[in-house]
Amino acid sequence: MKITEENLVSELRRQNEKALYYVIDQYGGFIKSIIRKHLHQQDVHEECMDDILLSVWTHANSYTGEKGSFKHWLAAVSKFKAIDYERKYYRENSKVQFIGNDMERISGSYILETENELRKELEEMLGSLKEPEYQAEMNGICILS
Repeated sequence: MKITEENLVSELRRQNEKALYYVIDQYGGFIKSIIRKHLHQQDVHEECMDDILLSVWTHANSYTGEKGSFKHWLAAVSKFKAIDYERKYYRENSKVQFIGNDMERISGSYILETENELRKELEEMLGSLKEPEYQAEMNGICILS
């Protein structure tokens, strides 16, 4: 059976693969333009496109034609899917940034602990010196004996 605009939706509902190929051929560029407009991470454009086509394939029954043409329904599905991908990227990116901030805090506290330990060890070593030598070392003056 040849797929046309008139029988596209009914064939999608019957899970005819030719109907999905028709969507790709006729509306692929249209879907990609919507993805480019709403999804700024180019490395996930193809994944988003696949997800849109899967949604069209699995949810063809939800298109009734009462609110507009198939193209408008497809545009809405594409737009919302691309926005979902954009949100997912920012959510994951904010988690990475949060983890990065935690690592900075952890490494900062580690450095502070290490400095405190080194300071204590230095004070113990300098404590074994005689008082004039200790004062000179603490003031950064080197006394050669």
